[in-house]
Order: sequence, then C-alpha cells, then structure tokens
Amino acid sequence: MEEISREIVDILQCHIDATIIPTILHKLIGYQYVTCPEKGRYIRWISLSKKTVLTNGGIVLDIKDSNYIICKNNIGKIIQLTMNNSIVFQKMTDNELLILNAKQLLLHITTTSS
Repeated sequence: MEEISREIVDILQCHIDATIIPTILHKLIGYQYVTCPEKGRYIRWISLSKKTVLTNGGIVLDIKDSNYIICKNNIGKIIQLTMNNSIVFQKMTDNELLILNAKQLLLHITTTSS
C-alpha cells in the first residue's frame, strides 16, 4: 500500500494544495490511480477545475473515445467526466489487495533475512 500511496501523493502534489493531500489520501485507502478505468468498477475522481473536491464517485458504465467516462453514482444519477480534466482513482478488488499484500510481505521477508 505504501507504493500506491506514494504514487497518489506524487500525482496530487502536481495538481492540488499540499495542505489537503493527507485528507484526500486518507479517503483513498484501497484505491489506486488509473489512466484508464475498467467498466463495472467503482471510481472516485478529482476534477482539475475544482482542485480540492474528491467526488463520492460511481460505477463506470462506459468509456467513450478513451476520454469520456460515463458513471452512475450511488443515487442513480448518470455523470460524464473527462479524463483530460480529472485525476481518477479506481477501487481495488479483494484479489488486487491480496496480491499487493503478498508482494509487500515477500519484500519484507527478503529484506529482513539478508
């Protein structure tokens, strides 16, 4: 998770005020930065025009022209966002989290046994 957190911090530092990064980072536990989200997956995003707002997010319904994402939020509202104007984070699946944790455990074992 540290690797993913570092990547998210690096991306956020380029676009938003450093004082709000810890709050946003806390809300993104279990998410990873993506450049192309997958249909059916839950995403949250920050609009670059409203640099301090992390959305509640929604389920990706469709991706148009590799730039427009159509989502449905938790109250059923359909939302369209543009990749060019957003920083997008995708919720990790249980399998992705398991693999990530196993990778970190192996890394820890190999570095402590040396």
